[in-house]
Amino acid sequence: MLSGARLDCRLDCTPAHHYREMRPNDALALTRCNGMRVHDAALAAGFSSQPVFSRSCKQHFGLSPRGLLQRGPLA
Repeated sequence: MLSGARLDCRLDCTPAHHYREMRPNDALALTRCNGMRVHDAALAAGFSSQPVFSRSCKQHFGLSPRGLLQRGPLA
């Protein structure tokens, strides 16, 4: 297992930042690949609620989860 300092070096960001960047992608993958409802996928990916997930998507991708799912796969 990598320590926080070694992970910082490999990812060029803190572990917390990396985790925040991964979670929106993880939740969207759960909805696309597993057919999971957005609310359930948000909770499974570690978000405290669907509105928190929605805000994260808007910050990360510039679109709501619904907009992202309607648009199709991420480029």
